[in-house]
Amino acid sequence: MNNIKDYIFQNEKDKNTDSKIAIIQDHQSITYSELENLIDKFSLKLILDGVEKGSFIALYMTDSIDLISSFWGAIQIGVIPVLINIKTSLPILEYIYKNSNCTAMYLNKTMKDKESEINFTNNIYYWSDFEQKQICWRKVKLIENTETQPIFVLYTSGSTGKPKGVIHSQKSIKAICENYQYTNCRFQKEDTIFSMSKIPFALGVGTSCILSQYCKATLIISEFEIISNIQKLANKNSPTVLVGVPSIYSSLLDLFSKNNLLFESLRLCICCGEPLPPIVSEKWKDRYDVPLFEGMGTSEFLYIFFLNTDKTGKKVGSVGIPISGYQTSVLDELENPIINRIGNLYIEGSSIMKGYIGQTPIQDKGMYTGDKFKIDLDGYYWYMGRTNDLFKINGEWCKASDIEFLILNYEEIIEAAVDLQSNNSLNYLVYYLVVSNPLSFNVTNFKRFLRKKIEC
Repeated sequence: MNNIKDYIFQNEKDKNTDSKIAIIQDHQSITYSELENLIDKFSLKLILDGVEKGSFIALYMTDSIDLISSFWGAIQIGVIPVLINIKTSLPILEYIYKNSNCTAMYLNKTMKDKESEINFTNNIYYWSDFEQKQICWRKVKLIENTETQPIFVLYTSGSTGKPKGVIHSQKSIKAICENYQYTNCRFQKEDTIFSMSKIPFALGVGTSCILSQYCKATLIISEFEIISNIQKLANKNSPTVLVGVPSIYSSLLDLFSKNNLLFESLRLCICCGEPLPPIVSEKWKDRYDVPLFEGMGTSEFLYIFFLNTDKTGKKVGSVGIPISGYQTSVLDELENPIINRIGNLYIEGSSIMKGYIGQTPIQDKGMYTGDKFKIDLDGYYWYMGRTNDLFKINGEWCKASDIEFLILNYEEIIEAAVDLQSNNSLNYLVYYLVVSNPLSFNVTNFKRFLRKKIEC
């Protein structure tokens, strides 16, 4: 039987696996045996709801046991889940539902209030404690998956237009398991992994729905993004691995200065999703004595393909080097490889998507990511931004992330974003700031700091 769910759940399985805690979610937990039963129950629910093999369904749920069980419950019987960010606006939610030709939408209990807002489909179902108890469990007959048939769909953020539906296959899932687990940042069976990246994003689904189960670790997730909730879960459950975006780590550092945030059990911290400010990396290492390893991946390649595990401190700010299984290069406009100059990132790898919904399937082994990069003489890759992140002020090229990193050196600022705007041919920068204490923040002092630090 060639079913990707079995590939994930049978790997590393031994006599103790069934009784081991698979997922800790806020105030509840579930063993591997209970999780597999719940996965089968969701499969049965789909069958009872009349959902057919090959159909697309929308999963509009918080990060939860419900979402993970429904993800695999759909896949194992040949139904294709479309993962949707709960912060998606109603017009985009409708666009995604129709663009992917979904036949039904599934919500969990926390999302129940959203039903009254959804007027573009009547096929709304729930997956929560009540529904789970109504289904008499029985073993489900698994559908055989081919290597290239659609398995699930992620949607891009839509920062350059409408979101695109990224179709992944069994081949993609196997590839990230084989590629990432060969790195020195691989997850282990003994790990308790706190995934702070949301499941509808590549980093989230790869960590929470695939790799943690593949290696039989214990996963911690939370329905809620409140930073104090993350603190409680961390203090209670002693994670050995953290996975998240830079803004989460920055917020945790800010929380550390005000509360007792314990991370004594940590062995590994992975940071992806956006450029990691060097100041955050330095503060994290100083406070927890565990390096914050930066990486990069995309929805189109499903998970991480760059990792920076340098411990010398000389490569802070670089996304690192390609991991095994990926061939990467920076090319100029004539598609010639270049070193120490800004160019276009091109990647080949077996986890590449099948294609975008509504577009011709990808036939090539690789693709341009749309990112600007530079490779240094040591082979380390440096993210320079998207095309619209680079701009000229006073004749000098400026990179938004460089300016944002400088701003984050200002003690009272937690997060920063920079945008170039124009007025009558005059270019100027607009700063969006999250400060630790808005009432005491002194704008005049901050402006003085900017004039000293920022030349362009």
